[in-house]
Amino acid sequence: WVQGRSTSDGWIEFPAEGVRVLRDGGHDLGTVIADKADLNGLNTKWVGDRDGGHGWIGFPQDGIDIRKDGGQSWGTVHADKADVDGINTKWVQGRSTSDGWIEFP
Repeated sequence: WVQGRSTSDGWIEFPAEGVRVLRDGGHDLGTVIADKADLNGLNTKWVGDRDGGHGWIGFPQDGIDIRKDGGQSWGTVHADKADVDGINTKWVQGRSTSDGWIEFP
């Protein structure tokens, strides 16, 4: 392992399965700060922006959740095209809120 000069600094362990970053001189997981990351895979419960106040994506067992404003409110997916096998929805609408819409009661 390696640690900063003070006992309260963060530290890095090198277990057999990879690298573990810890904080505050304890055993709580820390944060890796980098400009870029080149990975072959990523296992995570969620991803979000740097300040935590914007949108984020969660990965529950049944799919993905798109959230907004750093909270639990549903967000919007913006895309040029979507290729899906099915859609379950209450309604659909054109791109603008002034466009017509179709409801599925």
